Amino acid sequence: MRKGNTMGKRIIMRVELRSKSKDQLDEFCTRTGMTKVAAVSRLIDWFCRQSDTLQAMIQGLFPQSIESKVAVMILKAIAAKKANAT
Repeated sequence: MRKGNTMGKRIIMRVELRSKSKDQLDEFCTRTGMTKVAAVSRLIDWFCRQSDTLQAMIQGLFPQSIESKVAVMILKAIAAKKANAT
C-alpha cells in the first residue's frame, strides 16, 4: 500500500438486486453523479459500522408487531449515546 492511500486492499463482490432496486440505484447514481460501485461500497461500509440492533432493524429481522417499539428504542439509545459523548 502506498503512503497516503486510505483505501487499503479492495475486495470485489457481485451483488444481486431486484429489477426495481437496480432502477432506483441507477436513478440515484445519475442524480448524484456517483458510480454504482462507489454508492454501494459507501452503503455497505456505513451498514457495517452500525450496531447489531440497527443492522437487524434495517434488515427487517424484527416482527412487524414490535418494529415501531424497536425503532423508538434504537433512536433513544442513539440520542443517549450522543448526549454522553458531548
